[in-house]
Amino acid sequence: MCCRFVLSLVAFACSSAVQAQSVTTRLELGQRLRAFEHEWDKQKDEGKRRRTVKPLTQATQMFFSLRLGEAAKLLDEARFKLLPEDPTPDRRWAEALFLSMPSRFLDVDDELKFRVATLYKVAEPEPAKAAIRVRLALGSDGPRLPFPKPLTLGTEAIWPLKDAKNPEGDHTLELRVEQGKTLLAVSRHTLSLVAHRDKRLAALKAAAKEIGEPKSTDAATFLELTQLLEKLAAGQTLETHYPAARLLQEAEQLSRAIQAKETFYGWPRAGQFWLKFAGGKSRAIVRIQAPEIKKGQTVALVIALHGAGGSENLFFDGYGDGLVAKLCAERGWLLAAPRSPLFGFLTNPAEDVIDELSKLYPVDKSKVFIIGHSMGAAQALAAAQRSPGKFAAVAALGGGRPVKLGEEAKKLPFFVGVGKDDFARSGATSLANALKKAGIPVHFREYPDIEHLVIVQHALPDVFAFFDEALKR
Repeated sequence: MCCRFVLSLVAFACSSAVQAQSVTTRLELGQRLRAFEHEWDKQKDEGKRRRTVKPLTQATQMFFSLRLGEAAKLLDEARFKLLPEDPTPDRRWAEALFLSMPSRFLDVDDELKFRVATLYKVAEPEPAKAAIRVRLALGSDGPRLPFPKPLTLGTEAIWPLKDAKNPEGDHTLELRVEQGKTLLAVSRHTLSLVAHRDKRLAALKAAAKEIGEPKSTDAATFLELTQLLEKLAAGQTLETHYPAARLLQEAEQLSRAIQAKETFYGWPRAGQFWLKFAGGKSRAIVRIQAPEIKKGQTVALVIALHGAGGSENLFFDGYGDGLVAKLCAERGWLLAAPRSPLFGFLTNPAEDVIDELSKLYPVDKSKVFIIGHSMGAAQALAAAQRSPGKFAAVAALGGGRPVKLGEEAKKLPFFVGVGKDDFARSGATSLANALKKAGIPVHFREYPDIEHLVIVQHALPDVFAFFDEALKR
């Protein structure tokens, strides 16, 4: 890990602004990163992609300086450079807007309160005849209900949810900025509605008190879900759109299973889940994606370690809009992304993930892969250094440092990928050279016109092709 990155982490951790940073801005930052990633995938013109290097590099600097609004603006600037045409001043103004809500997890009898505000400063004036609209899309294929009144910037609006005829579930609230028949900007947000929310949460909280110190993943996860749902109900806006209605049902089912002394999580349960381990040193919170597994089958496991300032949601919602999850699903592999603390290179949940998930799913321990970005790359290297026999291959992206590996690692293949414009380039290059010198198999890729943020999305197809080859060997 290069010194500049460590210093950035120190500044991030020591700043008193960490506690005060806007969680709404953090959520919006993630959404704008995903919007950029969508355009990156669509745009195959290398010249246009090359134009994004400067604003993306600046966005990374703004993020670690806690200037999140400016980071969001730079992410939008990077996305604009991928468009077929430069955006009009009207569109630039519209793209700076965002939807603010006191809570995104409500009772069906509540009123939805929201306002439209500006996330960052723009030079462009408010366009003439621009209309700000909000509509509620019920489910994936249900009706779309428009908010019945005109909206003005900065003014709070109130929408009685009885207008939606009390549907329970996780729905989509759309912010649309229109100018005549032209759609200038659109953003989407999850709104979760349930009946008897407070009563059901109180029941979960009472059941949580009966558990005490959790001794199983089921119990630890139940306590974590209960706390998460309470935070969402209290109006905390976390870094991703949590499906709170689904998670409430899941917590209730989990509570009943615990009371009946039955196992809830684990084979043959397939899907995406947030778990918390009761075992291991890290007691890690992990987001997993489990494929359909037939009786008697074993499954390969990919452990994905995020960069500093991220969370377990980054590999599912970012890094190419969850490209890792898609690549694992194509292969029928199990995916686990643990949450790491800010100084994650001082702790490491990777080995715990293997041990704890093997209690739940039939993991083939000869087919465990680990991939890390930035700080996560340092974690992946540390895990390989400690326990090389536990991994079939290692991928370090946008990070790295020379490591000393024993004889057991001489057969462990490494993929080291870095952008030519990445501030972590020197560390990754030093890592690749050290591995080669030690006689350890390493595949080094340096990608032109790629910086620190987009390296994961850009390199992932190569990484998984590398993993496929490692299985053949």
